Amino acid sequence: MVAFDYSLRDSIAEIEETAWNRCAGPSPHLQHAFFLALERSGSVGPAVGILPKYLVLETRSDGLVACAPAMLKTGTWREYGPEHGWLNAAAAAGWFAWPKFQVGIPLHPVAGPKLLVRPGMPVDVVHKTFVDVLRTIAERWNLSRAVNVMQVDAATAATLERHGAFISHELRNIWHNPGHATFDAYLATLPARKRRQALIDGRTFRRLGLEVRTLHGHEITPPLISHFYGGFRRVCERHGSPVWLPEAMFHELVAVMPGSVVLEAAFDAGRFVAGSFGLRDNKTLYRLPWSAMASVRGLALELVCHRPKAYAIEHGLARIDAGVAALHKTCRGYAEEPAFNAHWFLDDHLRGFAQAVMTRVAMIRAKDSGALTR
Repeated sequence: MVAFDYSLRDSIAEIEETAWNRCAGPSPHLQHAFFLALERSGSVGPAVGILPKYLVLETRSDGLVACAPAMLKTGTWREYGPEHGWLNAAAAAGWFAWPKFQVGIPLHPVAGPKLLVRPGMPVDVVHKTFVDVLRTIAERWNLSRAVNVMQVDAATAATLERHGAFISHELRNIWHNPGHATFDAYLATLPARKRRQALIDGRTFRRLGLEVRTLHGHEITPPLISHFYGGFRRVCERHGSPVWLPEAMFHELVAVMPGSVVLEAAFDAGRFVAGSFGLRDNKTLYRLPWSAMASVRGLALELVCHRPKAYAIEHGLARIDAGVAALHKTCRGYAEEPAFNAHWFLDDHLRGFAQAVMTRVAMIRAKDSGALTR
């Protein structure tokens, strides 16, 4: 039986980069450099109510063999997904209180691995150890009567459910590359209605007369990042949502992981108009915030829905993670796929309350899905 020692680190800088990345795999959001960018940019810290807590499992013979990005949060909702529907009400009833300890990527609800295991280690044994450690942390710190692991895949969720977790889920828009040589070849395979819609979207955008450039890494200059951020703030303001990332985060990403950064930027006579920011590895494009100086018909559909597909086809990427599911993306060929969240409750009242709320959410989703398919 493998014996693990666990510890919590307050900064990713306390963990050796190679050892962390050996567990993390290829996803850019799990890289040591990504968490370094979060910390250096001020995206996380006491001022924003998100304290990083990196969970590390070690053995005496092998050193770091597993790890997980985690955080201690106070009153911030960015990556909570379906929990948002019940945490406030549970707090009002006296069944929940901040702070909350959770495993996940701060401010980025990206689906994928969160309990990171070095190749060659027994995954099931490590996951069971993670669960025991999470419960120990919550009980010793008297944290919020619940602890959770956010946005994992179905197989991990099934494993965590066997270890006593209550599983909820949220829908994300994912596009799988069918392997066509060009974007036009892909369009030719679509059903007539979707192909017609894509052609209409394309004509609407072309009438704007904008130049679109695909930029990578250090091609994205500091002044361009500032222009992008100005448009990002305006998009947030138009939708009534808070600006959840500082400008410094985008500068840091370009600085510390330039090989992962992609920006589709639209210009009018050299003046920045709009852009879609993303990170990529060798298989997946992860679409992040988008930016627009003004609300112009056709901009969002081109940069958020269609250009990422063209990029994935051109660069041979297998999929696009386009974020939380939205009708405009679903109607343009992005599938709705679940990302799962695992919750352990230290209070039976909170468990019952959360289960009741999530059951109602599931019923509403099923009803809405049925309406869309009729």
